[in-house]
Amino acid sequence: MIGFDRRTYLATGLRRLFIIAFCGGLAACVSTAPVTPTAPATQGLVSTPDAAPGEALAPPRTAASLMQTVCASSNRNAAAAANGFVRNSRTGTLFHQRYNLSIRADGPCSLVFVSRSSQAEIAAALSSVPAVLGVARQSPFDRNETYYSALYGSAT
Repeated sequence: MIGFDRRTYLATGLRRLFIIAFCGGLAACVSTAPVTPTAPATQGLVSTPDAAPGEALAPPRTAASLMQTVCASSNRNAAAAANGFVRNSRTGTLFHQRYNLSIRADGPCSLVFVSRSSQAEIAAALSSVPAVLGVARQSPFDRNETYYSALYGSAT
């Protein structure tokens, strides 16, 4: 029967940690030149596979205003970058870094956000934007929060 040797396990772990730290230090020394973005179409928009929304609840008028600003822009990526969004490189979704809201802007522009406001308040805020309010659904995390969605453009 093979036993567990704690000293060997610890020594192996420490060796691996040293190697990782050493290689990381070497990699940092290789190049200090700034990296040029390979996708100029993003124009300042940070893209990362870990992008996620912020935690603050956006007031309904703020959510509507952000939707109008990004979706009506001829350069949605630049407008998103200028307004605090980061792109999730896996899904293409634009996540606001302060508010719990996201925008899909790579086709028909749409908004999803979390709010504690009533559906009437949400509809009133979105009435200032050419948007169609989608179905509201209760947040699985908090009974007082609701997910709202809206599609940019007029109803046809």
